[in-house]
Amino acid sequence: MKRLIAFALLAGTALWSADASRGRVTRETLAAMEDSLDARLENISLEPPFDLLGTARGVYLQGFGAVFTSELSLVVTPALTPFRRSVSKADVAKIRQRKLTQLPKLRQVMRDFLVASAGSLDTVPATEQIVVAISIFHYRWEDTEGMPEQVVMQAERRILLDLLARRLPESAMETSIRMEEF
Repeated sequence: MKRLIAFALLAGTALWSADASRGRVTRETLAAMEDSLDARLENISLEPPFDLLGTARGVYLQGFGAVFTSELSLVVTPALTPFRRSVSKADVAKIRQRKLTQLPKLRQVMRDFLVASAGSLDTVPATEQIVVAISIFHYRWEDTEGMPEQVVMQAERRILLDLLARRLPESAMETSIRMEEF
């Protein structure tokens, strides 16, 4: 009986070790990538800078991949207060133009993050996805015609690794990374 219990414990330990050696995406790994996304969004040399409205969050969905989200305003925008009860039409137009100028820069930061993250997320299987979704904050008074409220980019990790290793030309990035704007 003792041998049977010892064997069961040994077998259980071996199965657990095998499962652990397959590589799980740990919370620590996701947190490092969250920090990386925050740093990329904060430290990009933009004038005006993005206005981050919280920290990035990551989650791993087994069988699908890793998903990272964040929320920001493309530029720091004035809030309505008791001292500023409205925003002039001229200011609304200026803010809109500044935000439209920032959109391509946001897309590039997101693409760069996807490619770089593929090398760091080595426990995500190559056939699974890496996704980054950025929600874009707008005040109700803003002119948001034609501007997205969310930008989502995703690609299979294997393809991102090929881009990272330059086995695919940089021009393939546009067709290899799926982008949706809502």
